[in-house]
Amino acid sequence: MQRFLPTSILLAVASFGAADEASVTPVQKVIRLMNGMLEKGKKEKHDEQVQFAAFKQFCDDTTVEKRRAIEEANEKIDVLKADIQKAIATAERLGKEIAAHDEDISVWNGDIKQQLRSASWRKLITMHSTRIIQSPLMLFNGQSPC
Repeated sequence: MQRFLPTSILLAVASFGAADEASVTPVQKVIRLMNGMLEKGKKEKHDEQVQFAAFKQFCDDTTVEKRRAIEEANEKIDVLKADIQKAIATAERLGKEIAAHDEDISVWNGDIKQQLRSASWRKLITMHSTRIIQSPLMLFNGQSPC
């Protein structure tokens, strides 16, 4: 009888498991697995859609921001190009004015040198003339002419 007891327990457990498995057919198991996979797929799809929507919003915002920055930079480039053209024109005009002033300065320096030469001669002549005229007077008054 001792041998019968463990065998009977084993048979009872096996028949209980078989009864549970007998109520679920293999087709039903496959359907359960497929339903589980379907739910998991739907959840993953939803998660991906949410993630994609967030990424798309980020891309759209960044695109708008970058386009605006590019437009502002292009406008600034246009302004700077105009400033450069204006500076070039001003530099050319001032270069011409400087050349004209340099020419005037050269002429004036020549005139000054000529005037100084003339003035030096005049001064020298005047100085000597004065000495010549004053010398006899100084001698007459008892002064030294030198």
